[in-house]
Amino acid sequence: MTAHLPRRPSILIVDDSPGVRQTMEFLLAPHLPVRVADSGQAALAALTPDTALVLTDVRMPGMDGVELARRLRRTHPHLPVVFMTGVVEDDLRAEARELGVLDVLRKPLRPGVLFPALQEWLADSAPALGTPAVPAVAPRWPPHRRTPFPHPPAPHPAPRHPPPNPTRTRAPRAAPSRPRRLRCSLPA
Repeated sequence: MTAHLPRRPSILIVDDSPGVRQTMEFLLAPHLPVRVADSGQAALAALTPDTALVLTDVRMPGMDGVELARRLRRTHPHLPVVFMTGVVEDDLRAEARELGVLDVLRKPLRPGVLFPALQEWLADSAPALGTPAVPAVAPRWPPHRRTPFPHPPAPHPAPRHPPPNPTRTRAPRAAPSRPRRLRCSLPA
């Protein structure tokens, strides 16, 4: 007979942008089970009993993140929700507070901000296996490289012309002795 091990909490990421969904899944999947949805309706269908947090975009076609949070408050009142958006406005923060949203994060999300916040939000639902669900230190980005760039940046090339000699002075240009005349012929 096998004992039931506690399941690890999963995160549901909701965003209409495939790039954001892929990036978030790439960052979080090594540490937590991740589910993704491309709309509010798909998010409601993707909820599982293991879903411990919903990280949703605010502006999406169809059901936006605010409406998704309203519906989740009615159907899953204790499920934490976090908004992510490109523009954080005061009225959005106020509405998020009314809905019980944990936080409003500004996109693009950085691992150094996201991982400590996830640890805090998931502290109650972290697995009882003694290993943290999310790393304490943000992983290197991308993880397979030592630095974010394939090679260290090359030094700037030497200028084409040598810099002016500060000890050498130029004589100021003299004003033209007579004004220039423009030659043009007008039709008569």
